[in-house]
This record gives sequence, structure tokens and C-alpha cells, in this order.
Amino acid sequence: MAKLLALREGAFIGQYWHFNGWELLFQATLNFCFCLLLTRMILGLPKYLNTAAYAKTLIVIIAAVLFLFITGITGIAVQKRIFLNETPDKLLKATYTTRLAVSAGLVTILVRIIHLLRQSKTKDKENERLQTAYLNAQLQLLKEELNPHFFFNALSSLSAIVREDPKLAQQYISHLSKTFRHTLNAEKKQIITLKEELAIFDSYIALMKMRLENGLIISIEIPEGLLNKKLPYMSLQPLLENAVKHNAASVSNPLRVSISANGNYIIVQNNLQPVSFEEESTATGLANLNERFRILMKKEIEISKTDHHFAVKLPL
Repeated sequence: MAKLLALREGAFIGQYWHFNGWELLFQATLNFCFCLLLTRMILGLPKYLNTAAYAKTLIVIIAAVLFLFITGITGIAVQKRIFLNETPDKLLKATYTTRLAVSAGLVTILVRIIHLLRQSKTKDKENERLQTAYLNAQLQLLKEELNPHFFFNALSSLSAIVREDPKLAQQYISHLSKTFRHTLNAEKKQIITLKEELAIFDSYIALMKMRLENGLIISIEIPEGLLNKKLPYMSLQPLLENAVKHNAASVSNPLRVSISANGNYIIVQNNLQPVSFEEESTATGLANLNERFRILMKKEIEISKTDHHFAVKLPL
């Protein structure tokens, strides 16, 4: 502004301050360096102060004011010496003080914006960390509910097989151990491929067939292209377990369970043959499965029931 006023003919300030491009460049460079160093000082100084927040603020303000005056005095001295400027000291000091004070005010606003952005980013990270911890805790709780649910039902089936055929019970125990081994390995992952899920499911199918023999008919028709799609581990097992638990199965009236695909969904369907006396339930089957899909996949399973069929759609 002073330079522009100096261009006016007969202007008062023009008597003392003559336009000089190099002098203007020096002032602009000095002002830029002042803003840059002041910004770094305000942002970095509190990190090295082991005091209360109000004390840190006071120290930063004092340091900024001292830096302003030091910069102004240094700038005036260098400008007068290099450019032989004859502007009165009072006028030169007033222009330097005004310019640097305005710059300091703008730097303060900029630093405040940076602080707000940092706080927002920190809060977002903290919220994300807390959400992840919460989801992991929920998943762990669901796993702890799921394993006993399967374990108690497996023991109940084993008890019945032991009474009927002790030799078959040995094979049952072998497949049961495989199923648990797959389960323990799969728990290291929250989501697995459909191919891995079917490998785990095979052992469980063998267990159910030993128990129900020709009373259980299972058909699996999954396109090759879907085998690398992912879903929560042990998603199929609870559905077969649920079908066996709530439906009668015999050679004359077998329980038919089909597993097929429709787009990005796996459909598990069984015919309805309600038993007159159901096994005791811990009520964690479908609810547990739906909760795991909701947490891990951000989707929920779809359940449909007619007079003759019960079906569950699992999103991949």
C-alpha cells in the first residue's frame, strides 16, 4: 500500500519512499519467511513445553510477539543499510509493524484451521479405532456363543449314535475332530472364501449323514465362478444344523437340503417336516448368523418360509 501511495504525485509518503522493485521483493520475501517461521513455531513449540494448556498458549503468544518485533527491527536495519532507504524511522516502523501484525493475524487463523483439521482427523481415527474394537468384541462374543452351540448339539448326536452303532461312533468322532480343527483354523479369519467354507462344510455333512443316513439328502450346485467369493466363516453349518434340528428325517420322508446360487447370493433351502418334540435350543443359530453378516458384510441374511419350504439367502 505504501508503495502505491508513493506513486501518487505530490503524495506525502512519496517524499520519503521511492519505488524500488528490489526493495519490494526484499519485503515480500521477508514477509513470507516471517509467516512460514511463525506458523512452524506456533505449531511446533507446544510439543516441547511440559506445562498446562493456558501456560503453553501464553508462552506461544509472547514468543510470537517477540518474533514479530525481532523480524521488524532486523528488516528495517537491513532495508536501510542495503537499499539506503531514507524513510523516517517512525513511518518505516509503523508500516513494518502493521504489515507483520496483519500477517501474524492471518497466520493465527491458518494455524487454527490446521488445528481443527488435525483434531477432526484424530477424532475420526479414534472413532474408527473404537468402532473396530467394538466390532471385534462383538465378533468374539458371537464366536464364543457359536462354538458351544455346535459342540453341545454334536455331543447330543454322538450320544444317540453311540447307543445305536459304537463303530459308527468312532467315524463320527473322526469327522467331528476334523470339523473342530477347521473351525479353530477358520477363526483366525473372520471372512473366508466360499471354497474354504464348503471344505469345512463337507466334514459336517458327513457327521449329519452318519446320524440320519438316507433320511438326509443334500444337493450342492455352486458355479465355479463363485468359489472365490467371500462370506463369514461357518455360515452354512448353522443352516444345516437348524434344518436337522427342527425337521423330521426318515428314509420314507427324507429331509432335503439344497444349496444353490442366485447372483451374488447363496440360497440354502429345505423342505418343512416339523418334528413334534424339538431339541432344546440355545437360540443362537439364525440370530448369530445374521449378526455376523451384519457386522462383517454390512448386509443381513434374508429368510423366507412357505407352507412347504424354508429358505435362507446369504449375501456374498
